[in-house]
Amino acid sequence: MEIIVRPENMQRITTPELAQAFINEQVDLIRKQVGNKKVLLALSGGVDSSVAAYLAQKADFLCVGATAQMCDKAILGDRFSNANIQDAQAVAQRLGMDFHVFDATEPFKKEVVEDFISCYEQGGTPNPCVECNRRMKFACLLEEADRLGIEKVATGHYAAVETRADGRRQLCRGKDRGKDQSYFLWKLTQKQLSRVMFPLAEAEKSDVKERAKAF
Repeated sequence: MEIIVRPENMQRITTPELAQAFINEQVDLIRKQVGNKKVLLALSGGVDSSVAAYLAQKADFLCVGATAQMCDKAILGDRFSNANIQDAQAVAQRLGMDFHVFDATEPFKKEVVEDFISCYEQGGTPNPCVECNRRMKFACLLEEADRLGIEKVATGHYAAVETRADGRRQLCRGKDRGKDQSYFLWKLTQKQLSRVMFPLAEAEKSDVKERAKAF
């Protein structure tokens, strides 16, 4: 695998020139991850997933946005639940992306909430975020991608995937060690890792925040 070295003189984005340099660098990295393919991008409406979508588009990928309805409206209320979806939809509209909302309330309840309660009752120390990513978030995202005929999925996680000499995928830490999220993704399967891309793998959080201000 080709090793990508970030320019040593790349500083925090403070000028339009640095902003464009950041975009160009991330676009090249994304292209090396998956090539020119259609991508289903998980959108939360937050900064990270929004910039991930923007960078994927700049890399000439046809991006489709998706958001999961995970919690029962009866528990959270319509206002909270709809607000998250509306934020994600606003990002998709801003970027000119098709947008889909899929219902994941039952998988979330079964694979995350009930699993958490069961583990806790047995005296264990549950880690719901780890289980949610493998058994619910990425599983449901890939299922939705299959339904739409899309091969790759992408998220705004600060993590990376590399292909080893034996062909196996290896989950790696993101460039920004302070924001690295690979420890929440360590249970992803080989099948899941083979279809995921992380546009923010080589990004710094400070750069992402500055880039988000542009839109």
